[in-house]
Amino acid sequence: MTTQIATKKVEEVVVKSDRFELNKWDFKKWIENQRSFLAPMGVLYLAFVITNVGNQGISFSDFVPSNGILSAMALYVLNALYDLFRKWSDEKKYIVAK
Repeated sequence: MTTQIATKKVEEVVVKSDRFELNKWDFKKWIENQRSFLAPMGVLYLAFVITNVGNQGISFSDFVPSNGILSAMALYVLNALYDLFRKWSDEKKYIVAK
């Protein structure tokens, strides 16, 4: 019995992002960062909603975030903007598959 392993040759390209330029690779990395940082925020909000559900069931007021949750959301937005600013103002090189 013989087994053949197929190999795929992948060409890599170096993409350079100049200072004060936001190309699609910078934006893609920023979106990936936001997805990973958004998960804890979602868990925090979900925990808040679960703790606010009363004995009478779910009401609309259970979904209104408290000041602590709003502060955490504001910090998340500020962090996202700072991350985007860093990607825009720095010079980077990305190695991507062609």
